[in-house]
Amino acid sequence: MLAAMAATLFTGCEIGEDRDDCPPDQNTKLVFGYQNFPNPNPDDENVSFPDNIGQVTTGIYDSEGNFVLEKVMNTPQDVTLSLPPGAYTAVCWGNALDNTEIDGLTEGSVIDDGRVCHPNYSGAKTYAPGDAIPTNDSLYYGIATFTKILYQDLRVTVVFKPAHIKLKVTVQGLPNTRAGTPPQDYPVIRVNKLKAVYDFEMNTLGASVSYYPRVEVTAQDMAVSQCNVLRFATDNPVTIDVIRSLADNTTLQSINLKELLEENNKTIVDGEEVFIPVKVVFSNLGNVEVSLAGWGNMPVTPGM
Repeated sequence: MLAAMAATLFTGCEIGEDRDDCPPDQNTKLVFGYQNFPNPNPDDENVSFPDNIGQVTTGIYDSEGNFVLEKVMNTPQDVTLSLPPGAYTAVCWGNALDNTEIDGLTEGSVIDDGRVCHPNYSGAKTYAPGDAIPTNDSLYYGIATFTKILYQDLRVTVVFKPAHIKLKVTVQGLPNTRAGTPPQDYPVIRVNKLKAVYDFEMNTLGASVSYYPRVEVTAQDMAVSQCNVLRFATDNPVTIDVIRSLADNTTLQSINLKELLEENNKTIVDGEEVFIPVKVVFSNLGNVEVSLAGWGNMPVTPGM
């Protein structure tokens, strides 16, 4: 009964009356495309979509920015909606999983309320490794505006772009990067001056924070840390610290990411996938070599 009443209020059609003026059910199809594939054709029934986007969360807003409905698709090829005539905006986030919290997808919200962040984010506080943000999900973003006309079956293409950067830090040459090192003695990687919040136009907001991505020591005697972070530009304030251990907070090496990119003639291009592999090697002579090892060799794992 409640569902029927909600449907009546939403469509403006009374149950039992002449429904000739009522919109048909399932009248608007959102088709998902990806901007790094060939430009999707809205009339093409086989629009390409990458395998590494495993889930899409969609929010629909009316012409005044009021929240209308949410759809979560675990097999994101397209989504079909029942909408009355009007102007709408669809905001879509790909791979918003365990490391993502989305605000603005509830009744009474407006699109300007929309925020996307890690569940641990709580503003401009000082984070310790235990309660810090370890990573974001490998987020993707798409937005489309459209107008639904009475009796029209509408097909709308939502084109996604990357909303994350993959960052990998490999450390070698320290006593605690040898295989068999207890986890409590692993080196700590801290990534500083990152923005941790998006609005629904994919603008970053809020104070900068530090992330503490998880570290593993491999059988190859190296400590490896990988995380996803929100997008930033080539001209960025990000620094990466290699810290001796949780017990010893000594910073052994601090890396200015902007300078490292410039030294290696690398740029971060808006809308393109970015994988930044930083390698730090400590020598027995006390020297430290920092390099970009494997730039562009993007690891592809669904949802990672």
